[in-house]
Amino acid sequence: MKKKIGMLYSGGLDSYVMHRKAVVENPDAEIVSIYYSHGQPAAEKEIAGLPDFVEVRQIDWLGGDKKPVPKPGREEEGAIMIPGRNLMFTTAIACQELPHEIHLGAYKGETNALSTDKNYTFVEKAENVLRYVLEPYLPEDGKDIKVRFPLAEAGWSKSDIVTWALDNGITKEDLKKTKSCFDAGDDACGACIQCFKRWTAFGINGFTEETVIHPLKSEFGKQFAYELVASELGIEDTQPTDTRVGLVPFIIEFYKTNPEMYEKRTAELLDRLI
Repeated sequence: MKKKIGMLYSGGLDSYVMHRKAVVENPDAEIVSIYYSHGQPAAEKEIAGLPDFVEVRQIDWLGGDKKPVPKPGREEEGAIMIPGRNLMFTTAIACQELPHEIHLGAYKGETNALSTDKNYTFVEKAENVLRYVLEPYLPEDGKDIKVRFPLAEAGWSKSDIVTWALDNGITKEDLKKTKSCFDAGDDACGACIQCFKRWTAFGINGFTEETVIHPLKSEFGKQFAYELVASELGIEDTQPTDTRVGLVPFIIEFYKTNPEMYEKRTAELLDRLI
């Protein structure tokens, strides 16, 4: 039976590259890419930028009195949690499509213990439940349903994802068209963690994108850059090693030619790293 992959598609950089990776590695597979619109703040912007191979399905979840939950300790625009989002989407695509595999877009550093619906404990538990519930409906060659993080399995950081994309026929313009920003506006805000990570990933690969504010000049970016560098020096432990991979090296290199972009406290720590 032809392999079927159900892909949870967010509209961002990671899901765009994850789809291309699946096509390259599974040329004979049926790949069903689903974007679940559930009332999230950036939904309209994300849907407008979706490739034509993505199907949009509606889940009535947020709206009215049902709001995203502000993430503790995060102040940038759109820093929200939607409890159990991957659990709901994984269940939905499994029950609707009965695929052999379900692909989720998490990369190295994101599958940590705090991400309770985006780590390998979640994978194990989700697979067990789905196999039990769906066993009567699955074909004999598809009863071992898999939940996967292909980008994390490859050991890729955000910058590694961009590098692979450029090496496999995806252009810089293609990547810049993806929508990863938390803000609901048309333009990338530059003031959220997604914009910061894109800035470093693109920068390592030799290009930039326009944002409303430079990530290093936003209040979030100033604090995040400081925490990354302070944690690298062991002064703080707010940003774990996996988060710092790929980010701190570019922050250091950018500092060498653009020291004026950094706060004094961060610059002083960077001088210790160089």
